[in-house]
Amino acid sequence: MSFTEGQYLAEERAALQGETSPAPFHWIGTRTIFARLPPTRWLVPALQLCQGRPAMLAAYGSTGKTLAAQSLALAVSARRRVWSAFDCPAALTVRHVDHEQGRHATLKRYQRLALGMDLTPEDIDGRLQVSVYPSVYLNLADAEDAYAKACEGVDLVIIDALKGATPGVDENDSKIRHCIDTLSRVSDRTGTTFLIIHHSGKPKESHADARTVPRGSSAIFDACGSVLVMLGEKGKPKLVRHEKVAAEAEGGALEDFYLVIEDVCRGADPRAGVRVVHKTLGETEPSDSGAEAMAERFEALKRHILDVVRRHGSIASKNGICERVPGTRTTKLSAIQELLDERRLVEVNGSFRVTER
Repeated sequence: MSFTEGQYLAEERAALQGETSPAPFHWIGTRTIFARLPPTRWLVPALQLCQGRPAMLAAYGSTGKTLAAQSLALAVSARRRVWSAFDCPAALTVRHVDHEQGRHATLKRYQRLALGMDLTPEDIDGRLQVSVYPSVYLNLADAEDAYAKACEGVDLVIIDALKGATPGVDENDSKIRHCIDTLSRVSDRTGTTFLIIHHSGKPKESHADARTVPRGSSAIFDACGSVLVMLGEKGKPKLVRHEKVAAEAEGGALEDFYLVIEDVCRGADPRAGVRVVHKTLGETEPSDSGAEAMAERFEALKRHILDVVRRHGSIASKNGICERVPGTRTTKLSAIQELLDERRLVEVNGSFRVTER
């Protein structure tokens, strides 16, 4: 038996209300497969936040990743531009699941951010809620149903952080993917978008393979949709790279950019508020080193392309290479062409291979 989208949603709604148990398989029939789909509902189009696989924001400890995510939460709940740069088409309902900071720290940060962003509770109008140290974990048997009930009618849920939400699970074991897949199923049932905050791992050969940037098994990276990685030392601008494009996206990755964390003075208190602000590479990098930095990023992209092709043995097309490498399509194609010109990459019988020298 095949299901239409309406039948599927009706069954999931009944399961949420405790009337039935979800069926193990939902077979989508041929007519439904080829029926016209509604447009993808992008919560923040540039960041590719949408229903489906969870998005991820990964960074080392103390780099400001949670602060950046909280700034995002405030912005979308008040329909402001995220980090003063990225549009949000509508005011969103947001729930923040805190397994990491605790009540006082989390609420204090929201209050400082609101002051820095010139927001009031009236601007948010009840659309933001926080749950601190909930007793529901993603590795529990009833996690899917518990999350589905909690997320019904919610646009965005931020989970801080993956480790706290999966106690006792080895991050280096590929089985951790089951926990992330739970959120994908909840998103399918409820329409909720998830953003997971996660820690970056120790550098491995300059992280030539983007899947090794988030700490733990590469299955974590594989299970996510859009993946953003923050890099930088405490107190300095944070470089943000769009390491993975959402499957639903029709365009490429965002260009690299910086996030700058700025204290905001109020009265006699120079650190009363705080804000997270987007900066382009040109606005942040010193002019005398900008060209050198850009050249190094291009060389890093070329090394990444070689690593990807080498890992696969061969890849059938330039498009196939571009799909496996982060960055803008134009830059990736330029890097591929330069590698061909240098004979470090060759085309043999219609497929691209690495020339070992």
